[in-house]
Amino acid sequence: MIFVKRFFPSCILIASCLFALGCNAEMNDSKNNLSGKVFFAGFSGYSIPLKLIDKITEDEATSRDSYYVANYSEEGLLLGVEKYFQGSLFFKHEYFYRDNGTLKESRIVNIEGRETINLFDEQRKMIIKD
Repeated sequence: MIFVKRFFPSCILIASCLFALGCNAEMNDSKNNLSGKVFFAGFSGYSIPLKLIDKITEDEATSRDSYYVANYSEEGLLLGVEKYFQGSLFFKHEYFYRDNGTLKESRIVNIEGRETINLFDEQRKMIIKD
């Protein structure tokens, strides 16, 4: 009984960590297989680059009021996102990376055509413009 009380929680923790690492590796592998345009129903949070969720087909996308079109590099880097609302472009994000794959710059164009440029340092922190 002492064995179960002492070691069972540790085993659960180790198993949980290994499971999480395996899932993360699987997700990274699948993302690296993406290239070209991919359609999504939405995004999660407001970090840059956007975290797109709910992958859908092109037919599903065009039958919806709003959807997102992501463009990936062959290496799996998100190069850009376009949001369409009622068939028209609503906003556009473009992402630029350093040679090591870290985000260097994002450009966001809204529905009025106003462009916002964000620069990032090597640690992916936004550089504040004075």
